[in-house]
Amino acid sequence: MKFIKKQTISTVITLIALVFAIVSIILFSINSKDSAAQGLFNFTSVDSTLMAESVLEIVFLALILALSEFKIGGLIGSIEEWLIWAIKIIVCVLPVLALIGFLSLRVQGLANLYFSDENIQATMQATPGYMEAASLAIKSAVMYGVTAVLACVAAFFRPYKKVKKEASLEQAA
Repeated sequence: MKFIKKQTISTVITLIALVFAIVSIILFSINSKDSAAQGLFNFTSVDSTLMAESVLEIVFLALILALSEFKIGGLIGSIEEWLIWAIKIIVCVLPVLALIGFLSLRVQGLANLYFSDENIQATMQATPGYMEAASLAIKSAVMYGVTAVLACVAAFFRPYKKVKKEASLEQAA
């Protein structure tokens, strides 16, 4: 119970962002391996740049969580806090880049499926797996978007709880 009370809002939001990042990379991987998705979105393999951005995002979120658990004093502590802030900025950028990359890979197939003329649209929507692939692509995009928002919100909060000066003065006396 003390461990849970010790956590900051930044840690909780970062943990939720980590979960969403893991879910989004899983959905992206499933969507990329699906043969119907490969036909709909005109690709043959997983985009390595998008996968690298997603993996780096997960690693950096985990690093933020690990570093924020240890409060070190002095010069090393201030360097650690600056490092956490720098990583938080990077973590704000990575999911946005991943979302843009993901949408750029999927936009043509989604446009063909939903916004073509009626004959093409009916033919594509009748193709087995295309609607499921499109639905999974939309879910993946939403997960990347939620991860981006959560990572940006978490960046505005302190990685450590603020120490009350009155309490520390009373302890010193």
